Amino acid sequence: MEVKKRAKIITFIAKYNSGDKLIYNALWNIPGPWSVIISNKKIEENFNENECMEIFEQIKNEYKKAPNSFGSNEGRKESYLELLLIISDQIANEYKSVDVQLTQGIPDLIKSKSQ
Repeated sequence: MEVKKRAKIITFIAKYNSGDKLIYNALWNIPGPWSVIISNKKIEENFNENECMEIFEQIKNEYKKAPNSFGSNEGRKESYLELLLIISDQIANEYKSVDVQLTQGIPDLIKSKSQ
């Protein structure tokens, strides 16, 4: 396996008042399959709509705080943007009361008026 010089691992951690913790690891320029692993005492437990929106907003805040890194070796801002695009689509598909609106390529979650 050849690992490129620009390979990196990006980690995002969200902590909740309940004591739960979300850990997201992004592997950039590293060969391997795509996967999601969820560990929990109750594996059937899913995030509700409000928790999904809260996670999205936490990641969006990290995106806003991340230094501009386009074209550099860091790629941190791009990692957050990619994550925002992926989870906004997943949330909108799961909850029909939520739409995704892109503003200059950055997703926002909008509650539909029909709900």
